[in-house]
Amino acid sequence: MPITELSNLKHGNAIFSVAVSLDNNNIVSGSNDVHVWDLKSGNLVQSIQGKNDIFYSLTFSSNSKYVIGGSLDSTIKVWELESGKLVQVLEGHKQPVVSVKNSLDGKYIISGSRDFSVKIWLMDSGECRHTFKAHWGPVKSIAISPDGKFLASGAGEYRYSGTKDFTIKLWDFETRMPIRTLIGHEDDILSVDFSPDGKYIISGSWDQTIKVWNLKTPDLVRSIEDKQNSAPIYSVVISPDGRFIISSHQDGMIKIWDFETGALLLNFKAHNGVIWTVTISSDGKYLISGSDDKSVKVWNFSELVKEIEYKLKLKIGDKFF
Repeated sequence: MPITELSNLKHGNAIFSVAVSLDNNNIVSGSNDVHVWDLKSGNLVQSIQGKNDIFYSLTFSSNSKYVIGGSLDSTIKVWELESGKLVQVLEGHKQPVVSVKNSLDGKYIISGSRDFSVKIWLMDSGECRHTFKAHWGPVKSIAISPDGKFLASGAGEYRYSGTKDFTIKLWDFETRMPIRTLIGHEDDILSVDFSPDGKYIISGSWDQTIKVWNLKTPDLVRSIEDKQNSAPIYSVVISPDGRFIISSHQDGMIKIWDFETGALLLNFKAHNGVIWTVTISSDGKYLISGSDDKSVKVWNFSELVKEIEYKLKLKIGDKFF
């Protein structure tokens, strides 16, 4: 069965971020410009930022009406999707903003920066309500639990000074208090995500491993690695049904893993460059990837699952006979 590529969307430069609106209507992609695409047709809906910045992280607001971007100039920008109008610029970070999220209730923007901090902002006013002095190294990724109660941040090395922090910090979102530190990675943690049931945190690292952590304890559940064809991991995401972990890699590969066992189920060459970012639609139908090769690709994830199930049936048949 062939891997089904639904769309191949082009930018002028490397793609650092992609996101899907919660209503599954649009994709936003970030390079030194920001484009909004229709998810189903692949048509360009909005070009909402000129070529004068680099956007490391993008997300939609929880109501799918706004696009939020973290950028090289250390600000967070908020645009109205329908008009493309810039409605807010949030200032306060001292280094590039590399990860942004919107709380599920839409009230807060959360940002992680190379200045070692995580900030919480009011969505309506843009006021900064809290700053976490989160790490001893640059924050590389953040995630919010499905119930909105927990915040996770992953960090890395500050190359100019050699300051290192290869840990994940877990915070109580309401009290803003630290809960625990997860230790186990040996290099930059470029991506973190929560499982849909809120019981686990997953992390992907430059050390070429994916780690699954228990949210309630400091225990490492498992460490996942493709020992035959390993490459640094830039992005990880869990499928909405909780069955699969999807990872993107420096060598242009996308890999799909069994969440319960850590087994590698499917891998394929998706891009001709580093895949900085991968995400999945909330209905589980579409997988979206963005790469150094200046393209955003939309994949039929339902077909990828069928391919996995087909291969598993073949393996079971081989064992039986």
